[in-house]
Amino acid sequence: MTVHQLPGESILADRIDDHLRHLRLAPDPERVVVCDLTEAVYQYALRRGSVRVGAECAADLDLPPHLLEDLVRRLIELRLLRPATRDPHGYVPVDPQVAVAALVSPLEGEILHRRDRITSIREQLGGLAPLYADARQAPAPGGDFRALAAGEVGGALALATADCASELVAVRVGDEADDETQARDLAALERGVRVRVVYQHRVRADLRARAAVKRLVAAGAQVRTSNLLPSPFQVHDTATAIAAWDGDGVQTANPVLAGLLQQVFECVWDASEPYTTAENGYEGIDDVILRDITKLLAEGMTDETIARRLGMSVRACRRHIARLMRNLDAVSRFQAGTRAASVGLTSA
Repeated sequence: MTVHQLPGESILADRIDDHLRHLRLAPDPERVVVCDLTEAVYQYALRRGSVRVGAECAADLDLPPHLLEDLVRRLIELRLLRPATRDPHGYVPVDPQVAVAALVSPLEGEILHRRDRITSIREQLGGLAPLYADARQAPAPGGDFRALAAGEVGGALALATADCASELVAVRVGDEADDETQARDLAALERGVRVRVVYQHRVRADLRARAAVKRLVAAGAQVRTSNLLPSPFQVHDTATAIAAWDGDGVQTANPVLAGLLQQVFECVWDASEPYTTAENGYEGIDDVILRDITKLLAEGMTDETIARRLGMSVRACRRHIARLMRNLDAVSRFQAGTRAASVGLTSA
């Protein structure tokens, strides 16, 4: 079938395919920008005075009728077309400046509303800051220690990290890909703070966690990994520290305790394996993982307990155990543990 085209209005077939793929991949229509095809339909409406959803206009533009209908619908959503007054099937072009005003005005109103809300929150809650400061200066049970409920730990970490001036050290268990934690660390690195973090070995195999850790390393952080870690804690300038346990936490400004946790970190750091962005999966630490598994097997722990202690899935843990049993020619978990201990595999 021969399609008659007006000069300058022919659309290549590959551009049609690109547009169709674009529509399928865009989950939020508000984020779709004006593409070549929508612009072509808009130019057609400008030249003709209007555009009609039908076979004639589709043939003029060398477009399938269903695609023309979709493009016209998109231009209506963008306020660039409106229904014609005297033609029930026609649509006339709208000044882009008018379209911008129609789309942007509600968004600007929402932004102003949110700014007012932010200002109100800061004024009302900020007014309580002097009361809190006075109460903190008064003698209280616990002295330099403050218990943190689950909802307070994140805020306390954010404030302490923001005040950190020279070095931040942390043992992290289970929050490797947490966006808020990473944002705090990256902000500290931008200020010139030295950041050292120890994660569990699982970050080497988890794609999302590995991507997050690689961003930290690229920004200048030093990272190591280990299997067996204490509960998470963070020390700032060897002066303050925050430790967490089952969601709750404790914060201290006691220099003795902060210094003690710094020493604990240094011991963990020295015993951990360096992490580089070039590594993939458990590369280079496979023997370390097997050694730690054999230790826990020899102690009689279940697969679930071992997986939880090592921060890996039960399935991954069982794969390691099965390989260990094959290597030791063992027929039971207990036999694998005792044989590993007898040949020194449970020793560092």
